[in-house]
Amino acid sequence: MVRWKSGDYRGLQTTLLFKDLLEKVKDDYDYVFFDVGPSLGALNRSILAASDFFIVPMSSDIFSLQALENISISLNEWKKQLHRGLEDYLEKENEDFKINNDKISWNLQFAGYITQQYTAKTVAGIKRPVNAYEKIIKKIPITVQKYLVANNSIKLEKIKLGEIPNLNSLIPLSQSSNVPIFELKSEHGIVGAHFNKVKEHDITLREITSNLLTNIVRND
Repeated sequence: MVRWKSGDYRGLQTTLLFKDLLEKVKDDYDYVFFDVGPSLGALNRSILAASDFFIVPMSSDIFSLQALENISISLNEWKKQLHRGLEDYLEKENEDFKINNDKISWNLQFAGYITQQYTAKTVAGIKRPVNAYEKIIKKIPITVQKYLVANNSIKLEKIKLGEIPNLNSLIPLSQSSNVPIFELKSEHGIVGAHFNKVKEHDITLREITSNLLTNIVRND
C-alpha cells in the first residue's frame, strides 16, 4: 500500500498501525520490543516507523555485512517517504496527522548491534580461531559505523552491545521446557557443564541489557 506516501489518511493510518498500538499501551509498559525477521517488507517498515530504537544482530558471514547497506538505504528512504506523506497530508487537510493527539515524526535511532559467536575449530582440545570468520568480524565495527551509526542524531556509549555464545543443546532444552535459557535447571535436563553455560548466558544477557539501557536511556 503506497497511498501513505502521498498523504492519504487511510494509507498513513495503516502504515502507522504499530505507532497507534504503542500509544495505547505507553502508560502500561516502560519498554516494548518487536522481534522481527530479516526483511525490508511493509510489516517491518511499519514497526520501525513506530519505534524509537532498533538493534541489529550480526552473524559472522559476508551476507550480514552486505545487508547493512541495504538497511541504511531503506531506512533513509522510508524516513523521506513518511515525511513527504505527512507534509502532503498537512497541505491537503490543513492540519497535522496525529495519533492520540500527538504529532507524528520519524524518531528511529540505531541502538547497537549484537554478534553471534561462531563454532571454532578444536585442535588438541584447544579452540582455534577461524581466519575466514575473524576477517569478517573485524569488518563489522567499521561497516556498522558507516551505514548505521552515521545516520544517528545521537551518540552511542556502546556500539557493540555484546556477543551471544554458541549455546548448542541448551536451545532445544529451553524450547521444550518453555523457560528461558537462564532459568534452566536440573529438572529441565541440565547436567554437568551445562550449569556453567546457563550462568554464563545469564551474565551475557545482563551485560547486553546494561549496555542497551546505557545507550537508550541517556538519549531517551
